[in-house]
Amino acid sequence: SMMENYGQISFVLIRESTLGVLDESSFFGSDYSEVSTLTLQKCDIAEISATAFKSLLRLEKLSLNDNHLKEFSKETLSHLPELKWLDLSFNQLETLPVDLLGEVPDLERIDLSYNKDLKLEEEFFANTKLERISLQDIRLKEVPSKLLSYATKVHLIGLNQNEITSIKTHAFLGLPNLTEIELASNEISEIQEGAFEGLLKLKNLDLRNNKL
Repeated sequence: SMMENYGQISFVLIRESTLGVLDESSFFGSDYSEVSTLTLQKCDIAEISATAFKSLLRLEKLSLNDNHLKEFSKETLSHLPELKWLDLSFNQLETLPVDLLGEVPDLERIDLSYNKDLKLEEEFFANTKLERISLQDIRLKEVPSKLLSYATKVHLIGLNQNEITSIKTHAFLGLPNLTEIELASNEISEIQEGAFEGLLKLKNLDLRNNKL
């Protein structure tokens, strides 16, 4: 175990370390049973075993940003029933299991930004309660309308710093709770008629640094 004799811990932050691999021994034992936030940033993590977070049953926020993850198995989340926030930004993820989020039914926020080669299957957000989705700088050429249409409870969608050139008609159809869309720093030169149709709750639309 990484820490001993500390009693009950609720917050763990490790930054700029060389953990490399996370396995069952990384956070083992009752010391970690009350941890609600775990942040492992810039820790050279390239591999996570399916049981690495087995003792973290109360975890609500997991941040693994700025590591070297190329894959992430659904088993890794299977021990985290209370997870509400997952940050996998700034890794090297190319794909994720289509049923990954089925393991964390109460997840509200996910950040997959800056995984430059990430491709998600269309049903990835199906049956989720997600309120905030960040997909910044993952080389999107257009708004992933079909992918997003499954996230029916989403409030905020972050699509900054992609390569989107046009907002097509009905680009955000089926998202009645959407209040904020971030589309700054793309290549947008066209917004088609009806692009934002049906978004009765939309309050903030960020289109800065485009070609409009």
